[in-house]
Amino acid sequence: MRKLFPHYQQLDAMDCGPTCLRMIVRYYGCSFSVQYLREKSFITRLGGSVLGISDAAESIAFVQMESK
Repeated sequence: MRKLFPHYQQLDAMDCGPTCLRMIVRYYGCSFSVQYLREKSFITRLGGSVLGISDAAESIAFVQMESK
């Protein structure tokens, strides 16, 4: 059976990155609030960056490390 991808509505225009990250981690069984991910992503009133989203994913240990 195919697993459904979760859907969350973003709260405002600046929440697209944290909301996307929230959907991705929820798909893999983790659960974080958008507020927590927003703080980890360094979102400001001007928005965020891909680096901020990447930092948030690393801070919640979501990014898989390459084997050496």
